[in-house]
Amino acid sequence: MGSRMMSGNRKLTVGNFIEFPLVREWYTELARNRKTTADLYAQAVYTYWSNSIKSLGFATVDQWLADIKVEQKSEDIKTKRRWATSLLHFFDSYKSARTGEPLTTGTRTVWVSAIKSFLLFHLGS
Repeated sequence: MGSRMMSGNRKLTVGNFIEFPLVREWYTELARNRKTTADLYAQAVYTYWSNSIKSLGFATVDQWLADIKVEQKSEDIKTKRRWATSLLHFFDSYKSARTGEPLTTGTRTVWVSAIKSFLLFHLGS
């Protein structure tokens, strides 16, 4: 599991990523039905956040979601799909910290489900 620095030199891990209010709300709802799925999905969203979204200049999860919400109101289809295009670029370049290999098709499918779950929970369809 990778980590990033938070304010106060505290490393960002999946454990404290889950403590972000919007992440906690989503995670808690998922864990009501199946904690193992919630843990797996949280790891996927955390990895995407820490290895891609933060580097795009988003300081908070709230800011990222607000940006997507604005994009979804656009008349331009490319703008509407910007978050999905960003995700595809991430998949094209990401290599697992553990294996050094690209994501397998199965892992990629789980991660897409996790990220879509997070976005749908907060933004709707």
